[in-house]
Amino acid sequence: MVRKRPNLPWRVIFLGSSLLIAAGICLAWSAWPAPSRMRATNLPGLESAALQVNWPGWLPAGRSGWVRLRIAPPEGFQPVDPSDTPGQSWQAIEARLELPGVLAAPQGVIRQAWLPDRSLEFSWQIRPPVAGDYTGSIWLHLLDAENRRLLAVQEITIQATTLAGVAFYPAQVFGAVGGFLGVALLGAALWPGLFTRKIFRDQEME
Repeated sequence: MVRKRPNLPWRVIFLGSSLLIAAGICLAWSAWPAPSRMRATNLPGLESAALQVNWPGWLPAGRSGWVRLRIAPPEGFQPVDPSDTPGQSWQAIEARLELPGVLAAPQGVIRQAWLPDRSLEFSWQIRPPVAGDYTGSIWLHLLDAENRRLLAVQEITIQATTLAGVAFYPAQVFGAVGGFLGVALLGAALWPGLFTRKIFRDQEME
């Protein structure tokens, strides 16, 4: 008597494979490094100090990123450190990020002393909540004992995207859960079938 070869549940295999592919796409999209944009220029109002701004060109909606600003003093420039010369003139740099619609921290003005032969670095963590194009500015002011004057305004634009309408965190959750379910379905469909075929081959050889 010839025994029929068991049929594999192709619908389950197709569903498991589809879940694995979709989960892999979601995880790859959510983990893909955000491209960074950079702008370098000089600050004419600050002895031509070098200014560099870095920000993400695009982010998945709901994912955090960083905006960084660095000011490097020109060679030979010696600003006054107020801690070393109490009562004398001092200088500080104020930076403020304005990016409407985007969650940013820290908020408000960040102030750092303009120290001799030392670069200043400012950074903000940002998170666009929904998809869209966001345009904002970084305001820089020079503060001393007598006045406060504007140094520069740097404009930045960030594009927040979704994957077929799915934001960052839902894509991660679906990627993890979908990957687990896909593996479970494929395992349940393939391994029992392979085991049954092995028994059938052994019986034929007998």
